[in-house]
Amino acid sequence: MKPPARWQVYTPPEQDLAALGDLPPLIARLLHRRGVRSAAAVQRFLAHQRPPFDPLSMADMPRAVERIQHAIATGEHIVVHGDFDADGITSTLLMGQTLHALGAKVHVYIPHRVDEGYGLNLDAIRRMAQHGVRLVVSVDCGIRAHEAVAEAARLGVDIVITDHHIPDETLPPAVAVVNPRRHECPGDPTLAGVGVAWMLASALLAQAPSASLSADALLDLVAIGTVGDIVPLRGLNRALVAEGLERLRTAPRPGVLALLQQARRAAHTLDAEALAFVVVPRLNAAGRLDHAMLAYHLLRTTNPAKAADLAARLEAINTERRRRTDALEAEALAHLGDDDSPLIAVAGASYHPGLMGLVAARLAERFHRPALVLHAEGDEWRGSLRNPLPNLNITAVLDECAHLLRRYGGHSAAAGVSVAAENAEAFMACLREHLALSLSKIDITPVLTIDAPLAPHHITPELLDWLERLQPFGEGNPAPVFLATRLQVELPTLVGHDERHIRLRLRDEQGRTWSAIAFNQAEQWRAGMPPFVDIVYSIDTSANLLYDGITLRILDMHPSKEDSL
Repeated sequence: MKPPARWQVYTPPEQDLAALGDLPPLIARLLHRRGVRSAAAVQRFLAHQRPPFDPLSMADMPRAVERIQHAIATGEHIVVHGDFDADGITSTLLMGQTLHALGAKVHVYIPHRVDEGYGLNLDAIRRMAQHGVRLVVSVDCGIRAHEAVAEAARLGVDIVITDHHIPDETLPPAVAVVNPRRHECPGDPTLAGVGVAWMLASALLAQAPSASLSADALLDLVAIGTVGDIVPLRGLNRALVAEGLERLRTAPRPGVLALLQQARRAAHTLDAEALAFVVVPRLNAAGRLDHAMLAYHLLRTTNPAKAADLAARLEAINTERRRRTDALEAEALAHLGDDDSPLIAVAGASYHPGLMGLVAARLAERFHRPALVLHAEGDEWRGSLRNPLPNLNITAVLDECAHLLRRYGGHSAAAGVSVAAENAEAFMACLREHLALSLSKIDITPVLTIDAPLAPHHITPELLDWLERLQPFGEGNPAPVFLATRLQVELPTLVGHDERHIRLRLRDEQGRTWSAIAFNQAEQWRAGMPPFVDIVYSIDTSANLLYDGITLRILDMHPSKEDSL
């Protein structure tokens, strides 16, 4: 089980806070923790200003633009090759709509997760060549597709790669490789796949002022894909998501509106959290259990009736996705028992390729160690690896076992692998060995960083206004976290379809009571709760939770020190 988190209150130097200008002390503290270090930076952060950047300065961007412009001018058929998650789906639509607006003969292709797998698909490239395609633009994939790109070149098909995954030392032999993670590429290396695609779209549209589309009109897609891929919401990412959210709130696409209606959410309340937990899972469900083109067509359509039909289908798929993920998690836990190895690993034919990543993420969270889930069927096993440790790069660990893998790739926190069945045991042993070595050098105790102590009665309308200005919250710009002590517990109730959560009211020393919710914490309190607790919490003002008004979202809680002596 996951060890208890160590609570750590953030304590910035006072002189650093003074450099931020005339701000309320708590707000200065919150901004400092989010990397803001000057009064000028404060203004940029609060205004959601985009950092100045020219897309054409990215490595290979001029070559990518030139090759695409040539294809449009000569009437070549262009295929946009995407991926089946929310980042890949939005990237595909964004690039497809851009090329269509520029007059291109454009087609889109998203591989089937189970039948074809991730990345540039070799068989699909061959079929495209047979049909006369001479240019493929990849989005959110391709950076490690050496074989597919080489085969495309042999068949006379040029590839322009746009991707954000970690590249190998040697790049695929494409016409252009646009990836902010290339060492020689300036700009923000944390862009999502859709952010990289938007950079290319911006460069193309800037040279076509008569086009019927502006780059800013695509920012709703950028917001969805960026939040969906859990990249840091700082700098350019944060600015783009903020602008995209405004478009989603005021003029949502029919497909987004239909999805929100299925989830009983109002568009004007949409924030990054709602994207992450309402919109993105439903889009991802298509690729997990059906085909990602369902989600693509939902976002693309301008017909409200068609959008409503597609959203209903995705809602049903997502409901089934939740049910099957719960069942697979229970199966994995029954198999694992009290596993204390450096790698939590399960393998079997029952682990659906579309659900492996979700199960791995749950196991990684529960055990606070890297988790691998393998779909063990046939002569090639595919797997998902999730890493909850911020000071461990899981892709770098996989590099040590690359000789045993057919394919792999990903980020520091998540990766996908493909391994021959005969090498599966050796691969898992190799991974355990190198993880044990890596973990022996780092502290893996979970740390819960607290922005500041804040008794609930200090939550004022002015503070809530300031917190609104700090949004959008997400990876790299977390919702502020506070500490409150000695709150009296009243009316604790288990809630949720499986009673995983606790709803309660908390009374402070001023006699005021506060609504609170503790998600996924019921298990540790089933024997009963203490009369007083200390809590680490964030503030939720969404009326879509359990109560109207303010809800304290409890991230962790302990018996109050006075009651534990």
